[in-house]
Parts: sequence; C-alpha cells; structure tokens
Amino acid sequence: MAVFHYKFHLVPKSISAVSEECDYWNGRNIDNMLLNQFRAILPVDKSWDETEEYRSCDKFGSVIYLWKENGCVKDLQIEWTPGDLKTLQKVVEIAKQMDSHIFSRGTGSFLEADIELILADWKRTKSARFISEPAKVIVNSAEELKRST
Repeated sequence: MAVFHYKFHLVPKSISAVSEECDYWNGRNIDNMLLNQFRAILPVDKSWDETEEYRSCDKFGSVIYLWKENGCVKDLQIEWTPGDLKTLQKVVEIAKQMDSHIFSRGTGSFLEADIELILADWKRTKSARFISEPAKVIVNSAEELKRST
C-alpha cells in the first residue's frame, strides 16, 4: 500500500466492530456473480495461492484484494488511488448489491456504500493530506515512527 492509497474494506452490515484478523466474510455466502464482478473491476490479475489481487494498468493505480482461507472469502479490500472515480463507482455499486458497509482503515469509520460519503471520509485521511502536502506528511510520518520505536 502506498501512502496515497485510501484503504477500505467491504464488510457485511452485521459487522459493527473490526479486528486485525479481517475475517469479515468467513462463513457468509457471497453470490458468485458479484464476486466475479468484483474481480473484473481491475484488469491485471496478480493472484497467488488463496489471495486474489487485481491491479489497474497504471503503475500507481488502485488495487483490489480478495483474501481467502480454505476456499472461503475472508475479506474484500480496496486500496483506492484518489482520482480513479470509475473504479470507486464500480466498487460502490457492488457493495450496494452485496448489502455491505464500507470500513475505512484511515478513519475507522463504517460508511454506507455512497460515493459522496466515501470521498468525505477520504478527505479526513493521511491519503488526502499526502495529495495536498506530500512533504509534510512524510515528515510527520517519520516523527510518528520515531516516537513509536
């Protein structure tokens, strides 16, 4: 993940808290047609083992992950590149069909699958700050790293 990516997950609406395990979908049925639509959002397949990874053709573009364990989907994760509204729109459409929330890693917020809500949340993240003030974000991140070690 790059600092400019806005990282979020599609989670079932029944989930109200998250853990580091990211086992949001385990044991829940997801329509295969919707999973195939999710896979098809981005064209470059970089999958390995039980991890499905799909990337845009742009070197610094969006990335979609479909994490599985023992053949069962555990997590649907997106690393969105700001400005790639076409990808975001497709993800939102599928999230609505799956009746899922968006969980923002940057703010810890659960959001309805709505472009305007997601963009408003993105504006509160390090990703948005990096787009507007990259040097300041790098310096602040380095200071945070020093304090944590």
